[in-house]
Amino acid sequence: MRLFNQRGRLTALILVWILTSLGCSVFTRSAGQGGPAPTAIPDGQSRPNATPALPSQGQPSPLPSSAITPSLSPTGLDALDRYRILFQMSVGGKNDNGEDKTGKLEILQEVDKTAQSEHLNYHAEGVAVRGKVNTFDLYKRQEQVYIVIPEGQPNAICAGFAGNSIDLSAFAPLTPETLVGSTQDNSTLLQKGEVVDGVMADHYQFTAAALAKSGFQNGQGDYWVAQPEGYVLRLTGQASGKNTVFGQVLDGQITWSYWVKPIEEPLAIQAPASCAGQQPAAGLPVPENATGKGGFASITTFRSPDPPRVVADFYRQQLAALGWEKTADEAVDSLVQMQFSKAGKALKVVIVRDNQAGCTVTLDESP
Repeated sequence: MRLFNQRGRLTALILVWILTSLGCSVFTRSAGQGGPAPTAIPDGQSRPNATPALPSQGQPSPLPSSAITPSLSPTGLDALDRYRILFQMSVGGKNDNGEDKTGKLEILQEVDKTAQSEHLNYHAEGVAVRGKVNTFDLYKRQEQVYIVIPEGQPNAICAGFAGNSIDLSAFAPLTPETLVGSTQDNSTLLQKGEVVDGVMADHYQFTAAALAKSGFQNGQGDYWVAQPEGYVLRLTGQASGKNTVFGQVLDGQITWSYWVKPIEEPLAIQAPASCAGQQPAAGLPVPENATGKGGFASITTFRSPDPPRVVADFYRQQLAALGWEKTADEAVDSLVQMQFSKAGKALKVVIVRDNQAGCTVTLDESP
């Protein structure tokens, strides 16, 4: 059963790349040698050319506590209405064939809850590249989602979707746990009440013992926990040894940094101008209660609060009245798929029940 045309398959593959990248730790964490305060995250949306160096400020005296488990709040970022996160990672080493391999990954996330807007930018180099696409963006504004592959790359495209028609796991807040694993075990509190970018934070250090589950034998890092919210404000680290990184077994070194910057002013999160025309195709009926309308090329997507059978009856009646002839009609559990033809054109209607008692609908019209 083919639910997507060639462009639809491309978009599905991009989503798989994204969710795979975020669904597991791409490597382990560890970091600098305790003491320096991290550099401020850039204000602009463009990527810096390199990870800013940490300024040397001396090493604070550890407080009388060691091997502690700091209280980190998995929902700490909920306290922020607007924020920007920048995560950077690099790896270098030899594979089992003795070949030198390097790679870089950078993820920028911008969130403006008041405007219901989010932006994710992915940029990969070397072994971090999945397939042929090394840079792409996701934009979410209310119920509309855009996937953008910029010009100059294979299959450059802007694809618009109804937000309820795809898995939005990629828009979950980026945290050190989702990117490099937990850094809480065997941490040492170095200093309470450091001010980082105007935010009060407690400074911790972790060593190789905290990396036991990651596969690396050597490494250490620093992180700062915002107070009283309890989210990781900054994390820097490095690790070395033999481990699987980006799907390849490498013996070498990894470095990374993770920065959160609370934002006071509204963020100007807008999809590129090339996405302006990503609206449902004209001439095809859409129920009045449809939400999250979107589409690209020949595809229209939206969500309906009605069950699949109600929406299916709507299209059987409306399309017949418009001169479309039904050529196929299948219903299996929570899925309805129909095909129509008219004046040499073909139309596929796919209706899938979702988890909110309604359904998502995809219309695919082709010559």
